[in-house]
Amino acid sequence: MLRRGVRLLAVIAGWLCVVACAGVLSLWVTGKVVSDRQHALQVLAWLPSWLVLAPAAVLALLTLLVRWPSAVRRGEDEHESTPRRRRGFAWWVSSLMLWSVLGALVWSHWVEMRWLNALKAETTLADGRVKGSLRIAHWNIDAFLARQWSGDLREFFPYPAPDVLLMSSNQPRAAQASCLSSLRKAYDVKRFGNFVVASAVPILHARAYSLNLNQPATANESDRKAEAALRARLEQWWNDNCERVGMARRGFQEAESGDLIVIRLDTRERFGREMVVYYIDMPSDPFASRYRLAERAQQLIEGLRAKRDAEGRAVVPTADMIVGDFNTPRGSASLDLLTNGMENAFDQGGWGLVATFPRPWGLLHIDQMYVAGWLRAARYAVEMPPVGEHWMQWADVVKR
Repeated sequence: MLRRGVRLLAVIAGWLCVVACAGVLSLWVTGKVVSDRQHALQVLAWLPSWLVLAPAAVLALLTLLVRWPSAVRRGEDEHESTPRRRRGFAWWVSSLMLWSVLGALVWSHWVEMRWLNALKAETTLADGRVKGSLRIAHWNIDAFLARQWSGDLREFFPYPAPDVLLMSSNQPRAAQASCLSSLRKAYDVKRFGNFVVASAVPILHARAYSLNLNQPATANESDRKAEAALRARLEQWWNDNCERVGMARRGFQEAESGDLIVIRLDTRERFGREMVVYYIDMPSDPFASRYRLAERAQQLIEGLRAKRDAEGRAVVPTADMIVGDFNTPRGSASLDLLTNGMENAFDQGGWGLVATFPRPWGLLHIDQMYVAGWLRAARYAVEMPPVGEHWMQWADVVKR
């Protein structure tokens, strides 16, 4: 009687694990397929694969419980002297869960983590830089706790120092200058509000544009009040708890417009042609539709590209590289839309579990670099800074 009770509990536990495993896998697949195209489902695309697939793997192993009791029962049949393990329905269901999770893990390691990139051999110079490369770094230091920080960037920046450094920083001018001077490199510095463009390569032109992505107010008065109340609750909850985990206080009531800085670099000596970099900062509003924001930003950029100067040249040339804080994880549909299908620098030269936010315990890779077809990111990596909410990202970019 006791043994039958144990078997029954094992069967129930096994089938509960089957249901749970199927549910977790369904959420993961939905996040990858639908991505952030649907506003209501975009949070599924934000979940890191390892965070979802780790419990799914445990549940898949526990589905083996549905096999054991039936096999034992058949073995105890008075007409059989030895157990005869037939592959019944429970066996096939358990196998399906195991193989599904295994397939998802293989896909995640192959496509998302890009471990094969670690095997690529690049010709490097004595200082460690990839031969013929332009080193570009980006760091969003903009955080309440980092305003007065003016430390030595060499403590965590790659050596040698980047040729081009893009920063979003709310530091005072003196603190910014102190940080840049610590790299011991002669930079031409352009500032656009909180955005800093520091380049050892000649800057031919740089101009900032607002993406005008402020979310329009909801038409219905009751909806406006409900959204404002929800934002207020989230803001209070965040600010009451954020400092316990090393994060900075912030507001969820402020509308962000998004920014674009177009930079023309004189890279003719290194690449034989000029290079156009788009430095983009997308809104971080957790309530906004990422796909809709990308759609509107792309429309505005296309409008700028269509404008011509007196000599008939495009006022905003096509990008050769796009860098910035997109507030959307790598692989999202909105990023493909915004970058016109340009290839992610991580996919070319990075590997492993890479994330840039939040700084204390990186979960999401939301700071990105994209390169045009004539360029290749020979190396891509991130570094953890001592302050701020984002990791710093950098890449050695070469001409194909």
